[in-house]
Amino acid sequence: MQNEAIDHKIPLEVGGQLKRWKTMGLKSVALSGGEPLLYPNIKNLVRSLKQADLEVSLITNGDLLMTNSKILGLIDTLALTIISIRPEIHSYLRGGQSLYEIANLLKKFETSPRRLQVNTIVSRFNLGELEQIGEYIFTSFNIAAWCLIKFLDNFGTPSMKHKAELEISEADFLMATEKIKKKFPQKYIYCSLPSNSPVNLTYVEPNGIVISRKCSSNMYTNLGSILSQFESITQKIEELYSNQHRNIFTVGD
Repeated sequence: MQNEAIDHKIPLEVGGQLKRWKTMGLKSVALSGGEPLLYPNIKNLVRSLKQADLEVSLITNGDLLMTNSKILGLIDTLALTIISIRPEIHSYLRGGQSLYEIANLLKKFETSPRRLQVNTIVSRFNLGELEQIGEYIFTSFNIAAWCLIKFLDNFGTPSMKHKAELEISEADFLMATEKIKKKFPQKYIYCSLPSNSPVNLTYVEPNGIVISRKCSSNMYTNLGSILSQFESITQKIEELYSNQHRNIFTVGD
């Protein structure tokens, strides 16, 4: 997969503002992307979040993990993606990434104190092999959680090239994931939110722009900059979430 260097740093004030949201009930921060390890000062951001006693997850394609190994001592959860146990399908949908590279990373870090999570984007390509994927990851690695994510048309490249081939219905996704939960009752398996969910998600981009996503309509709203409009954004988020548990996703493109 392509990893082009990003020439700007995440303002550390973003971490400071996220710490202020802890008083609103913020408990966890997921660093996603794009690829979060491309940002030069990502480790400093993680340190500031951990100093606020926030749980930090790193969602990465794994390509830069070995050269950024120090960050692994700071995070709570490391999440890697396995699309298929058929190497050619995994590579096809992950821009040429090798399934064996991901397997080697999961094996290398399975004895570390951080939790390991596998994410699987569910589509027509792997809908019929979810049971085999589950058998593979739970018997081969020390996995704490498996997250099943329904393919969405906003995942971006390379998935968008195969949109017509990948899309599945909400009903098919729910039926398949319920079957998987029954197959592995002792394992922690959770799923992406259904399209009719009333829940709102909040994303903080590297430049501090806050985006709210309403799951029921898949609509995105720019709430402003966390760096200059913190108080007004906080009020908007309080109105959106009321008493919901909040997950703030940062370092997203």
